[in-house]
Amino acid sequence: MLSRGFVSTLAVVLVCMLQTASAQESEQDSSSIIEQDSSDTVEQDSPDAIDEIIVQGEMTLSRLRHRADAKEDVFYELFNAINDDDEFDVRCVDEAPIGSRVKKRVCKANFEIEASAEEARGIRLGIPTQTAFGEMTQKQAAFQERMEVLVNENPQLLKALTEFGDAKSDYESEKEKWCSGGLLTCSKPE
Repeated sequence: MLSRGFVSTLAVVLVCMLQTASAQESEQDSSSIIEQDSSDTVEQDSPDAIDEIIVQGEMTLSRLRHRADAKEDVFYELFNAINDDDEFDVRCVDEAPIGSRVKKRVCKANFEIEASAEEARGIRLGIPTQTAFGEMTQKQAAFQERMEVLVNENPQLLKALTEFGDAKSDYESEKEKWCSGGLLTCSKPE
């Protein structure tokens, strides 16, 4: 049986790896930032300096989720455009699991979608089909390797992945604040 969230889990793992790498880079650059800040202060004291006020509205939990979904779509669209193996292209859909009407966002590679469809055809026709576990494991490993290579080679894809990871992290942390008692007890934190 296929794991439903393999592609999403892979993206989260890659984001974590990238955040760790960027944290190490930011520690190295902290001294240059401090030097820049001190030079900026001098410029602000001049009579030509313009005050800047940034107003940031409050993001609802729903908006944060939609923003994370949109960033994920951008990442996979770019990945699919760069990736030359159609079997590894990723599609995201909102689908309700069997026995539920509540839709969840699911992202799967084409090879996972095809394997699920083949398994369903076999069940419908009464023909026992067995998706070769070893074959799926190999394809998942090859998919992960391909994604890592493309992310490391393409700065735009890396940026899209980082933005998706940040948006997903923002959503998850706000969800934790709002829904600490469970999904049905979500309410705005005070």
